[in-house]
Amino acid sequence: MKEVRFYKYAALILFVLNIALLAILTFGIVNRPPPPGMRGEYFREKAINILNLDEGQQKQFKESADKHLTKIRSISGKQKQFIETYFGSLYNDSITTTADDLPIEMQKLEAEKIKYTYQHLEEVQAILRADQQEAFETFVNELVGMIMNNPKKNKKDRRK
Repeated sequence: MKEVRFYKYAALILFVLNIALLAILTFGIVNRPPPPGMRGEYFREKAINILNLDEGQQKQFKESADKHLTKIRSISGKQKQFIETYFGSLYNDSITTTADDLPIEMQKLEAEKIKYTYQHLEEVQAILRADQQEAFETFVNELVGMIMNNPKKNKKDRRK
């Protein structure tokens, strides 16, 4: 009889542990980064907090961010289309591209992304008050970390 009681308690404890594990995996205790498609919205709110923007600044920031995002998505679409065409030439003889086309075109498109991002950062810096300028470096480092898929990287901390 004691063995049956032991197995009942053991089964109950294992059941509770399984439920707890499922809850942790489903709802997550750890603050996970958002999925790639959500990073822009997530970072926008994070940037507003880092820079401590007031309502008027938030409006200007969001307008600039929307304009920037539209440009970046447009360029990314061109990159995707170009890559599909380039690799499609492997099996479709009607598509004519040379091996040199891809690197040159991709460099041009990446340079455009960098240029538009720099312009966006200049616009953001221009809307900041003097007391917010110090946070701008943190904002830029966080943005670069997100772009490079390394959100933990903070160059300011590494220099010290």
